[in-house]
Amino acid sequence: VYPLLPHKCLFIVFACLFLTSCSDTSQLKSSPVAHQGLLDLSNWNFEKDGVIKLNGEWEFHWKQLLAPHALTSLDTTKQQEFVTLPSSWNGYQVNGETLGGDGYATYHLRIIGNDHHNKLMFRTSWMSGSYNLFVNGELIASNGVVTATRETMTPQYLPITVSYQSDTDSLEIILQVANFYHREGGAWNPIEIGLEQQIKKIRENALSIDLFLCGAIFIMGIYYLGLYLYRREERASLMFSICCMLVAFRSLLTGELYLPSIFPGIDWDL
Repeated sequence: VYPLLPHKCLFIVFACLFLTSCSDTSQLKSSPVAHQGLLDLSNWNFEKDGVIKLNGEWEFHWKQLLAPHALTSLDTTKQQEFVTLPSSWNGYQVNGETLGGDGYATYHLRIIGNDHHNKLMFRTSWMSGSYNLFVNGELIASNGVVTATRETMTPQYLPITVSYQSDTDSLEIILQVANFYHREGGAWNPIEIGLEQQIKKIRENALSIDLFLCGAIFIMGIYYLGLYLYRREERASLMFSICCMLVAFRSLLTGELYLPSIFPGIDWDL
């Protein structure tokens, strides 16, 4: 084993000091979680406490695409179904039926204690298939076309960041999801809300990481392609180079979905 060079030792020391100095301040205060379709933000200050994810129990209406006004006319005497988001609906039991990937549903969450003086921003990534997101009866975000049949539904994967100013201290969140193209259905990714500058910073940081990884893996692929061109008998270098190129390209179609953000009309099958 060769001894480490002095400059390598210094690099390792500084790297360890840098990593140990990092602290996750977002966990200083535990985030409230929705319970039976209700999320209380009375004790949450976005400026001090940061962004919150709308995780927890949402009302779940299977095989119903309910408009905002339709929820008020539902029969409240019937037992309500609740599911924990984010999650796939595969495997849930509804009226004795075990759900598969195909289908459509409406999720509902009521938020109370919101400071209506704040202009909030919503952020979410792609759901399974297509979705519509309503806040207080207003459609603020959507992916694809949400319908009850495969023939008329259009899937789309596109991250969303959208601002919303409420004039009340409560928010009615309705999420319609339809899926007939993926093996798993439902709201996979969390919906985040926070102040505009907070959400934009999270989006920029996540996008920077995705692009950095894409670039690093792409450069690695170019390097091993060069090794193969120099030594044609080393087929493993070519195989690894192709693998790196594919992974780098795939990273643009996952995570923050950089490529679909630039080209929203890109084919979903790709």
